[in-house]
Amino acid sequence: QPITEARGEEILAYHLLYFWGTQESTIPFWNEMSDGQRGCLLSFSFNVGANFYGFNGGFKTISGCLAAKQWSDVPNALLLYVNPGSSVEAGLRRRREAEIQLWNS
Repeated sequence: QPITEARGEEILAYHLLYFWGTQESTIPFWNEMSDGQRGCLLSFSFNVGANFYGFNGGFKTISGCLAAKQWSDVPNALLLYVNPGSSVEAGLRRRREAEIQLWNS
């Protein structure tokens, strides 16, 4: 069923608040990041899950970069999450490259 533009904006606002709040409360140094860096991680989390940050799941590399404030390593870490060899690799690679542009902005 189609939804109205107003309903779409409500849904978007809800998701943005949820994902933003999760990132803000779990990722160290969140408030020290630029808008582009936070936007990058917001996009990444929207794709992989709001609770990606941590060392118990499959996101140890990016979590390690963020925990150690090794921000220059984040772009390379993002490129690890493209599902190599899968039918979605090309699309994920484009998405990660766009997120890297945000990170670097």
